[in-house]
Amino acid sequence: MTPRIPSSLKWLINKRARIAGEITKLEENQARTCAAIAKLQADLASLDRVFSIHEIAINPECVRPIRPKEIRTSLSYGELTRVILNCMQEAKEEPISTNELAPVNSLRNLTPFAGVFAPR
Repeated sequence: MTPRIPSSLKWLINKRARIAGEITKLEENQARTCAAIAKLQADLASLDRVFSIHEIAINPECVRPIRPKEIRTSLSYGELTRVILNCMQEAKEEPISTNELAPVNSLRNLTPFAGVFAPR
């Protein structure tokens, strides 16, 4: 007969497993990120060399970077709209604020847009 594991120890085991999983996930992302950065740096160096051989002189250091748009959510197309409309229907004819919508999205395991529903 195996001994029963106390709930406090079980909690610690689960916590350790979750943290180890997060570390593994971040390490995988880090490896992909490092490879992507190296590729982009090589592409940038290639473009800088092209600028140097072009007849019109362009200093690559003067070209300011343009930040790409960030992907803000993992929701499928139209999912956030459906959730908002459902919340408004549930509220009947009473007005509803964004502060009231934010907890509903988190309860439904959705990832709301970063910063849109954050309290100010």
